[in-house]
Amino acid sequence: MRLPALFWAVFCCTALIILVPAAWEWTHPQGEFSGLAVFSMLLVLAVLAVVAAVVAVVRKPLAYGIGLVLVALPLLWWSVASLSLLGQRLTAPGQADQDAGRGYFTAPADRALAEAIVAGNAPLVATLAPAADLDAAGWGGMTFMRLTLEQAHADPAILGALLRAGIDPDQDASALYRRIYEEKNEALLRLVIESGVDLNRHMGRGQWFLFIPYDWPEGLALVLDHGADTEAQDAMGYTPIMRAARIGSWPAVELLLAHGARTDHVSNSGESLRDILTMAIAESPGDIPPRIAALQAGLSLSSSPSSSSSARDLVIRRTQSAPLMRAMLPSPRP
Repeated sequence: MRLPALFWAVFCCTALIILVPAAWEWTHPQGEFSGLAVFSMLLVLAVLAVVAAVVAVVRKPLAYGIGLVLVALPLLWWSVASLSLLGQRLTAPGQADQDAGRGYFTAPADRALAEAIVAGNAPLVATLAPAADLDAAGWGGMTFMRLTLEQAHADPAILGALLRAGIDPDQDASALYRRIYEEKNEALLRLVIESGVDLNRHMGRGQWFLFIPYDWPEGLALVLDHGADTEAQDAMGYTPIMRAARIGSWPAVELLLAHGARTDHVSNSGESLRDILTMAIAESPGDIPPRIAALQAGLSLSSSPSSSSSARDLVIRRTQSAPLMRAMLPSPRP
């Protein structure tokens, strides 16, 4: 086949592969991002149309060659994606095996453990867990933690057996801690602690404070009573007491003070607890607890004039860091 004919054949095939799904998505939207998906496909088609127009004007072998490569890229991507999807369907476990749990894994020990988890047999889980690969990721990305939280409905006996056997509590993007965070689930948090989990190493991978809301004093007190590090720092250099002060969570600040939290840390941007308190108190619509007011006064007295920040600098730092702070908070599950 001559090069020009090959170019136009590939162009037409690629255009059809884009137009048909776009038309289907437009008439049968599959979700809130359907419009964006259709727009993206039409944008790719517009780019291909520009390439075809340039090639049609130039009509040189080099132009046909370069154009062929460009218009073939979406076709190649579609072919690879289709083959991958076909492979997943061919290797997918049967529905009965999925329902039983064993279908997600291949190793005999892992299959047996998964089946025991779904069956709700906690004693058997405790027996089988040491021989299984607790970090294994099965078909469809399934993990033992997700299997426990979803199909075993977070059965405390099963979850406790896995935690005591050494499963990573942060497995599956910290799904366990996200549930604790979203539900303020004290029972699950107690189970984690009673199973011997080191909160400073295996809760948020060293950032336990990301999974304890500051408007949940019971949960905060629980982790602090069991050794959570009050001086742990986030990526911006803020300690838990600095984070709590930023949002004006005075009960959390008082709890952290009661557990020995230091007040002399400085963030990566140079912001101190005194700076944060000054802004937070100024913005607070309610009464300031006496202990918080006393803390601010004490920090102000201990700060030299040369080290104090101007109000303008504080506002700039707060404005610049606020989006980063929000991005570091756990997102709700879909």
